[in-house]
Amino acid sequence: STQSTGSMMTANSGSAFIDSICLPPSWQASDFQEATLSSALVGFTPCFEEMVIMLPVCAVLLLLSIIRLVQLSRHANKGALKDRRTHYTRVFLALVCVAQPIVLLAVLASTRDVVLAPYELIGSIVTALSFLLHLVVLIVELKAGFLRRHHWMARFSLSFVWVAASVRFRSVILLSSLPGRDFTTWSYLPFYFAIFLLFSLSHLQFPNTTRRR
Repeated sequence: STQSTGSMMTANSGSAFIDSICLPPSWQASDFQEATLSSALVGFTPCFEEMVIMLPVCAVLLLLSIIRLVQLSRHANKGALKDRRTHYTRVFLALVCVAQPIVLLAVLASTRDVVLAPYELIGSIVTALSFLLHLVVLIVELKAGFLRRHHWMARFSLSFVWVAASVRFRSVILLSSLPGRDFTTWSYLPFYFAIFLLFSLSHLQFPNTTRRR
């Protein structure tokens, strides 16, 4: 019938759209027939983990960082940070989280055997942008002063980013066994632990401030 034909066309177009985002031309079906890789593609594929789990939480971090910047620019009753060393540590950790996706993309793009999937490009760009905005927030708090009001929003979202990064960790390790991707796991480890330390410092130690004169 016409209705069933239209439904099939819609399903086929949706499947083609997903394939165009998730699968680079260099990936062959035989690459994922090994026992170590086949289990990773049952239920939760690397594309799903990136686009449905990691990407939304990074987008939330990006949005909350923008809101935080607006708050810092509008309120004058900000305090100077007493413990600046801890804040400098947060700045360094955020810088690691910004650099990792960029470095990984640069290394993989320069490798002959690797063709990046669109989801990898999208996920890496959004991840780098979200942590770049969070880095800007930390620098503004360091230079212009810390605002206690709603300070928890962007910091609390870091815990969700770490959970999403933990979910994605398995597929990162498995995909590193594909040709030309040996660097993937080694670059992901500092990113993973930097997120963990970043949200741990943000939750365990509340910034002490003094009122500016």
